[in-house]
Amino acid sequence: MVRRVDDVRAFLDATEAFFSALASVGWGALLLGVLFHVVRLALRVRGWQNILRASYPSSSVPYSTAFGAYVAGVGINSIAPARAGDVVKVYLAKHRIEGSSYPTLGSTLVVETIFDFVVATGLFLYAI
Repeated sequence: MVRRVDDVRAFLDATEAFFSALASVGWGALLLGVLFHVVRLALRVRGWQNILRASYPSSSVPYSTAFGAYVAGVGINSIAPARAGDVVKVYLAKHRIEGSSYPTLGSTLVVETIFDFVVATGLFLYAI
């Protein structure tokens, strides 16, 4: 019984420490960070949209379609394991892009991943 009381007390202390730390956040810096994150997402969506356009030159791929699928996938990836958000991206894009297929949409994500790897490797080597 004493252990449970200690556990509850430790939890309440940790909760108090979390909220006091949250209260000391610099709101300007937080907003700037959120702004940079949204801009990064918007640019990555534009890149994926261009890959989709190259994969389906005869179909229209509106930015809103790519944005919705990409952001939904990023959201799922932040809480689910094993890149489950990529499955959501492909599923949503399949239902929005006329004449699309799962293998082709899946390969667009592979192209994006390879590009990310090459750019990250270049930046890493430059940093070294």
